[in-house]
Amino acid sequence: MLNLRNFAILLLDFSGGIKGLRQVQASDTYHGECGSRWEDRKLFLSLSLRQYRSLLRQIVLRKSRLCFWKKPERRKVEVVVSGWWALANRPLAEKIILKDGHSQAVEYDSEIDYGSVDTIVRPLMWIFMGLYIPAVFLIGLLDKRKHRYSILSSTVGTVLKVGSLRSPDAVYFFSLYLSQDYLAATYLSKRLKLPVVCVFHEQLMSVFSSNFQASTPVIVTADIQRVEAENLRKRGAISVGDIRYYDYYEMFPENVPSAMPHKYDIGFVSSGEWGREGGKKQPPLDMLPLAARGDFADNGPAQKSIELLVILLKWARTNRKTVCVYPHPYERLLMDEYGAKPPWLELVNEAGQYWDDSQAADSLVQISESSVTVSQFSTLSLKRIDLGFMSTFNCAVDFEGTPLIALGDLGKYQRNFFVNFNDLERKIESEFEAING
Repeated sequence: MLNLRNFAILLLDFSGGIKGLRQVQASDTYHGECGSRWEDRKLFLSLSLRQYRSLLRQIVLRKSRLCFWKKPERRKVEVVVSGWWALANRPLAEKIILKDGHSQAVEYDSEIDYGSVDTIVRPLMWIFMGLYIPAVFLIGLLDKRKHRYSILSSTVGTVLKVGSLRSPDAVYFFSLYLSQDYLAATYLSKRLKLPVVCVFHEQLMSVFSSNFQASTPVIVTADIQRVEAENLRKRGAISVGDIRYYDYYEMFPENVPSAMPHKYDIGFVSSGEWGREGGKKQPPLDMLPLAARGDFADNGPAQKSIELLVILLKWARTNRKTVCVYPHPYERLLMDEYGAKPPWLELVNEAGQYWDDSQAADSLVQISESSVTVSQFSTLSLKRIDLGFMSTFNCAVDFEGTPLIALGDLGKYQRNFFVNFNDLERKIESEFEAING
């Protein structure tokens, strides 16, 4: 709970928040950042105004509870779930919470409950909101570097939200690849001593959270994640508590796709890098027409993806194999709603190959049509590995050739990753030799 002691800790800690923010951004944790310095400052201001609106609304609607002298009315919340991912995937979040022995008394990303904060802390919080946030915003305007101040605003908001609740039995974080959630999880567990649990679903820690030091229990939903997390912990690369493995397809057996007869030799899983800012971030809704027009296509990951597809098409022509491209749902949206023509479309048509235009909501159903699957790096491919399709290959280096994954951490699954095109060709040839007997 946010009593005077914990609030004092928060003030002292966040007085050094700018320094801590810079340290985190110097690490290799993915931040989910916006494009420019000015976009970041605008996002910081937007997040801060949202917090102010929440405070004013509560003062107007529940002013009897927000007076300085009124005792706080504690609401007992058993479990808190944070992260936009969990909001979009409630069934999985609730299954995990139930497997951990909690009921479904869940608070999903609630706003700060000022009425349940200790009486003496309340005015201090208002002063904090009134002075600290504008001060940081002004520092951000003067700072010409690309440090992400919006991350700090989001982190403060999450800490205050969770801290204002009455000692929850567990706090679950699902979007650990975002710096603000990683910072909040670390702070709440290490400084406020709350029982934080970090959940990784369809994510390899090497790629998204290789500097993980929160020391919390970790939940993974695929065996490849379990193997990787245990090896990372063993060699001291991450600091975690116990590692819990909850098999996704045991929790959701109805989601196991039906087996389909092989229709293509090679399936190429696209992630739509050509339509993403920097090849990673999906732009906001009002910028989707620009993405469809190809304004973001000139980026390293997109070029690497095309280069990989060209190699596959060439190999397929030489060896008389068929190739089918499986678009990402985001690509399907750009194609269907905005008339986009992905850079790979002309290559595929010229080569007389195929792409999946079945309008499937989840390409996992169709992807079992292919004997071998290749991707630059796709969570869909991780799902395929988890289902036992070992003829699935992901790239283990980024577009600059920098290793994303230490292959030794993947145990038996390192066979599913390649480090260069020659390595991939050897793996594909070996796979077809095995298929053909």
